[in-house]
Amino acid sequence: VVGTKDGFIKVVDSASLEVVCEQSAGGCVWSLAVRPDGQGLMAGCGDKAVKFYDFTVASAGLAVSLARELSVPQEVLCVRYSPTRSADKLLFAAGLLDNTVKVFFHDSMKFFLS
Repeated sequence: VVGTKDGFIKVVDSASLEVVCEQSAGGCVWSLAVRPDGQGLMAGCGDKAVKFYDFTVASAGLAVSLARELSVPQEVLCVRYSPTRSADKLLFAAGLLDNTVKVFFHDSMKFFLS
């Protein structure tokens, strides 16, 4: 999975190096993080949003589909998940352009700390 500066998330077949899925992210994709359970990913974007995608199986292979989005006050430069696999304890962090890091609960997307 690759995020591009021109605003796309691309799924690339590692054997043939062909793009099998391309999803618009709306703004520059500065960072990607795969969910610890392996069922999806999140993208830190230049359009002041953290976007969450689910992996799906399509005819061409693996695909991504937008599941939800969290708006933040600045561009997102970096995103990371907490290492736990427990869905009710999963947190994610977003590093913003104003040099702050904001931590949220994954399930409710409520703010936890900064």
